[in-house]
Amino acid sequence: MIPGLWLMATAFGTALGTAALIAALWRHRDKPGAGWFLAALTGQALWGAVYGTALLTTDPALRRALGVVGLALLSALGAYFVAFALEYTGRGQLEGRPAGVVLALLPVVLLVLGATNAGHGLLWTPRPTLVSVGGVTGMAYGFRPAAKVVGALAVGVVTLGSLLLFDTVFSYGPLYRREAFAVGASVVPPMAALVVWLLEVGPAPALNFAPFLFLVHVVFDAYAFVGSDMFEFHPATRRRGERAAIDDLGSPVVVVDDEGRIVTTNHLATEVLGVDRRTALTTPLSAHFDDDLDHRAGGEVTVRADGSQRTYQVTATPLAVDEDTVGATLVWQDVTDARRREQRLAVLNRVLRHNLRNDMSVVRGFASSAAERAESDEVREMLDTALAKTDDLLSLGHTARDIERTLDGEPRRDPVDVAETATTVAAAVGPETVDVDVDGEDCTVTTDRETLRTALTELVENAVEHGVPATDERGRRRAGDEAADGGQVVGDAVESASRGDATAPVRVRVEARPDAVVVAVEDDGPGVPEGELAVVETGEETALDHGSGLGLWLVTWATERIGADLSFEVDDGTRATLSLPRGSEDPAADGTA
Repeated sequence: MIPGLWLMATAFGTALGTAALIAALWRHRDKPGAGWFLAALTGQALWGAVYGTALLTTDPALRRALGVVGLALLSALGAYFVAFALEYTGRGQLEGRPAGVVLALLPVVLLVLGATNAGHGLLWTPRPTLVSVGGVTGMAYGFRPAAKVVGALAVGVVTLGSLLLFDTVFSYGPLYRREAFAVGASVVPPMAALVVWLLEVGPAPALNFAPFLFLVHVVFDAYAFVGSDMFEFHPATRRRGERAAIDDLGSPVVVVDDEGRIVTTNHLATEVLGVDRRTALTTPLSAHFDDDLDHRAGGEVTVRADGSQRTYQVTATPLAVDEDTVGATLVWQDVTDARRREQRLAVLNRVLRHNLRNDMSVVRGFASSAAERAESDEVREMLDTALAKTDDLLSLGHTARDIERTLDGEPRRDPVDVAETATTVAAAVGPETVDVDVDGEDCTVTTDRETLRTALTELVENAVEHGVPATDERGRRRAGDEAADGGQVVGDAVESASRGDATAPVRVRVEARPDAVVVAVEDDGPGVPEGELAVVETGEETALDHGSGLGLWLVTWATERIGADLSFEVDDGTRATLSLPRGSEDPAADGTA
């Protein structure tokens, strides 16, 4: 094929290939950047068709007119391509904005200047000459400096668009990395051909060899946008999400460099620091409050503003480039109310638990002495009722102590034989009342031993209390106190459960399963009152809906602490089921038992 005809064929091939690409991408026209990209492709398809036709045209006037239209379409490619790159990567939406209007009108301006060039000669010689090359018609324009400046600007704009896309290669991870690189790099060869044409160098300066390279550009675009659905997940989502994560986060956020100087903030942070964003930039973070704060590790700081004092827990996340730390992101969480609540609870807990226990012990001693000396049966019965209520309050204090002791600090994780622990608890509560049955050989899980023992003790004692009709109103002491208080007696309720007139035994069943060890505590009594269970299930107590003690709360909190599941069934009695999952380090879980 004659070289000129070969060039003409690639021009029409570019037009047809680009038209097919437009048809394939039309369904994405509402996606960010897609409108600009389709506009650029439309200009590319039209330019291919116009230039292919111009190569076959020998009429000077028509050839010059087609050349003017072609130049306007080429200018549209660069303008619309950079608009696409800006919007696609989430750096700005140009539609409806002045910059977008200027880019959209640029081809029109060049079309007018080209059409009137014969009068002013700003872009090329007033009457460019036709040149026959390789069987087609070329044109020697004699480009003026203004045209070369416009061309340089167009190349610069396209280069900017490519750099924006290349930025996705380095900034947005592996998602569409190859595709973004393909789109950004594919414009380089045709732009190089256009530069050679504008400079009118090479063996055939009257011909523009960009059509062949635009055909390569179409292939790369089809690979990125059709073959990989690049418009389905675009970088704008991540970029805008990153901005929203800081600006719309409901907590103050401060970004500092490695020296602790403020780089940026969100609006909540400026309110906390008491300065506007512009004033805060580049200032040391430590200059805005009195407390010492390591910006690399975070910590707790107190800030005074508007006559009040607020406490913040600052969490630091390092910012690194490769292996070098360049700064940190500091998220500020207002913990003022939480700290005040903790302080109030600590004071109330100490006063109620210690003072009330000590005073009630004195009251019990006097009431017990009075009951022994009372001659009237009615007075003794009244004093026994007072003693029972006193014991209930003392038991409540012991439960509160167990809660603090059990839930304080981080739980330990040790191999624990659940069957052995259940047997020990049952023996402490009362072997005549509690029966233990073990189904399976390996009942070992990795958990916190003391927390599990406390939960099982409370469940078994609760079953004894609610599953065995009490012979009097006296309270009890918890089996869990045996270990802490030197093996003292469990308490009056447990003693009554062991008497010969007790009717409802408590059964503890331990079952070893492949994924868990399940402990079921059953009794045949009237069951745990619905009000007690309802409070624990809803997770809160109110003035109208509240329990009578802390026992079930202790079981619930202990269960959550060790990651177990707790459930209750109440029918003819109560069945409490505690399911302890096996961890990956448990022998039965990996088959090494």
